[in-house]
Amino acid sequence: MKKIFITAILLLGILVTQTYSQPRFDPKEMLKKLQSELELSDSQSVAIEKILNKQREKVDDIRDSFDGDRMEIMGELRKLRDETDNEIKAVLSEEQALKYDQFKEKNRNRRMGNRR
Repeated sequence: MKKIFITAILLLGILVTQTYSQPRFDPKEMLKKLQSELELSDSQSVAIEKILNKQREKVDDIRDSFDGDRMEIMGELRKLRDETDNEIKAVLSEEQALKYDQFKEKNRNRRMGNRR
């Protein structure tokens, strides 16, 4: 009986962790959204796909290299996000860059709403 109880607690813990863990950033999904929102050309799509894939690798490296200092890792991730945004904007036209800023703001507001 004790083993069943412990097993049930462990399974519940795993379920809760998976339910509330932050979903991984998917470059292909983001690219689809950007293609739809910004009407990207084929060459822009290829360039942005490379940028997003590079960002995914760097995020993984940052998360793997830090030992529990949440504020430090958040700072590094914020810096990486800013660099990625600048790289993406360099590929976009002025009009697309404005739409990109609006897209990011809309997503940020949506994420903040989910935290409440």
